[in-house]
Amino acid sequence: MAKLEYYGVCDDLLNRPHVLIAGSTGSGKSVLINSILYTLLTYQPKDKQIILIDPKRVELYAYKKLPHCIGYASETADTIALLQKVCQVMDKRYAELQKQGKKMYEGSDIYVIIDEFADLMITTNDAEPLIQRLAQLGRASRIHLIVATQAPNRAVLKANIVLNLNDRIALHCNDPIESRQILGRKGAEILPRFGQAIYKSPEGICLMDIPYTDEAKLTERINFWR
Repeated sequence: MAKLEYYGVCDDLLNRPHVLIAGSTGSGKSVLINSILYTLLTYQPKDKQIILIDPKRVELYAYKKLPHCIGYASETADTIALLQKVCQVMDKRYAELQKQGKKMYEGSDIYVIIDEFADLMITTNDAEPLIQRLAQLGRASRIHLIVATQAPNRAVLKANIVLNLNDRIALHCNDPIESRQILGRKGAEILPRFGQAIYKSPEGICLMDIPYTDEAKLTERINFWR
């Protein structure tokens, strides 16, 4: 299995339609999300907007007051309202595409980042159809999903959603069943406890080191934009 270069990983992920990040507790999901956000704030700041769904109220809160952040939610009701708003934005962009006779929206990219997808799926039934719509239709409207979970099982990663998340990153998993749920194959269960992942994209599958951005660099970048 080929190994993806350490640098440029996050930049590449930001150019993908949607990304699934899944693995066991402590395997590095938050580390990867922070590195993706650091890359966005450092190397891709123009015309980038973020919407943060943070059920744990810990990992994404620091980004809440950035000028890039156009929505933040931690409570279930607020999350549903925010997802509905994103779908309205998507529909408006599609209407513009139809009017202009174009296939790809030319405005800003919007990244909907969900830190713990399992919490959302367990607490409400209203999120699934909204996320499914975004996964199916977001690409042409430049609305991206970055979905992370520490519970990669069928109850959380339902086929109608996962099938549209073509870029999938499997960190260390508890067993081959979880690995298959993410990648369609075993292998993630033998990864190191943290630091490495298997990245599956439409182009193929490869190993990758999880980019780490230390807290000082994150804080400096957040303070710069704030």
